[in-house]
Amino acid sequence: MSRHHVGILSVMLLILCNLSAFAQAPPKAYGPPIGVENAKKIAAVALAEAKKNNWYMAVAVVDPSGTLVYYEKMDNTQTGSATVAIEKARTAAMFKRPTKYSMMPLPAAEPVCVRCVCRE
Repeated sequence: MSRHHVGILSVMLLILCNLSAFAQAPPKAYGPPIGVENAKKIAAVALAEAKKNNWYMAVAVVDPSGTLVYYEKMDNTQTGSATVAIEKARTAAMFKRPTKYSMMPLPAAEPVCVRCVCRE
């Protein structure tokens, strides 16, 4: 390989390394850590609203890293709601956004045709 090619490859390698360094920057903190007492207060507000509206629900409060800090489930709440509440809170913390954004429909795309050839 000529010196010219080695020089070009070296520059390209440096550019790629710098781009990957930007891509791996740590995410910004989602919020300050939360203690158990504050988590209980937050859960109490949510549970009061649920009781006022006759909703049966489970409430999970996690810290910014997704670790469970406080959990409470109302009587007669569906069993599945227990797991969903905890996982939904963890997902919001770990992805640094409300979980409603993970449930948005994908934009319409061109249909894709897949041809399957089966032999008998």
